[in-house]
Amino acid sequence: MALPLSELETATRQHFMPIITNQIWNTSPILYRIFRPSREGQWGLALPAFDGRSIVEPLEYAEVTSTYGAYKTDTTWSMGTTEVMTGANFPWKMYYVGVKIHNVDVTANAGRERIFDMAAIKLQAAVKMLRKALITDFYANSDDTETTYGKMIGMRAICAADKTVGGIAQASYAWWQGYTNTAGANRDLTWAILNAAFYNTKKYGEGDRPTIIACSEGVLQNYENVLSKVVVTGTSGVGYPNLYLSGQLGTKEIDGGFESFSFKRIPMVSDPYCTANSAFLLNEKYLHWRVLKNFDTTGWEQQRSQGKDWVQNVIFGYGALTSSANRKQGYISALNEA
Repeated sequence: MALPLSELETATRQHFMPIITNQIWNTSPILYRIFRPSREGQWGLALPAFDGRSIVEPLEYAEVTSTYGAYKTDTTWSMGTTEVMTGANFPWKMYYVGVKIHNVDVTANAGRERIFDMAAIKLQAAVKMLRKALITDFYANSDDTETTYGKMIGMRAICAADKTVGGIAQASYAWWQGYTNTAGANRDLTWAILNAAFYNTKKYGEGDRPTIIACSEGVLQNYENVLSKVVVTGTSGVGYPNLYLSGQLGTKEIDGGFESFSFKRIPMVSDPYCTANSAFLLNEKYLHWRVLKNFDTTGWEQQRSQGKDWVQNVIFGYGALTSSANRKQGYISALNEA
């Protein structure tokens, strides 16, 4: 006798979904640090738009023009009238992945354990695709004009000078442009390039530094190869062991077990989904994955009409990647890979 869908549904919700949801944030340090901590409806100072279809991040982009400083008895106080706040509007996005099990397979694998195993394998494979879609889009060049596929705003767009992000044209407002360093041909990632990006993302706002540097795996490996060849003047064949990602001195790890370098005390990690030939200096204080609905399942549904002959399930969630200070984010492109 075939397994009732109600039993498969119960097992999916009780045993599979908690594990699957946690697996979404594995592998990528960015998913682990920025996406994983987000909670449904916990939006900080951000608020839904009037029609509820987007979320608005408040932005402070100027200083109040007024009398300020030490008080003197002959001082005439003047109140600030300069507009210092606005908002960036980010539409909600849906991310999903569908799973199908043909009814032939359901019948051929009749029995609780076998069909449970099949469902688990299918769901795990689906989560890998969902994870890939999320983090790939995070690094992408998608801005407000991306409507064909409904992708989130991407970091390359946030760091650009000519995109429209959150309803604000970066070409019209310098304070809404991130930092970009590129070249006509690929080059090694050097200390000078990193330091320029560090300075140009740190100097604005409150002067807080980037919190993580994410690179493609090839870029970080090349960075290690180049740096470990540097020797102290007057010595022979002795490099700087503190620059190695691994070795006899052990490894440095950040939350989630990700191995890292450290540039000016900022963890520098590889992300398998990072854009090739690229590095990103990110300040997580100003980046948020706002969750409208946590990832959930539609439940297993039987399809037996108009040529359909399977049971299906969809894992889906609604959210938006938002930025409240594009100037605090940096993008370095045209880098050599090992």
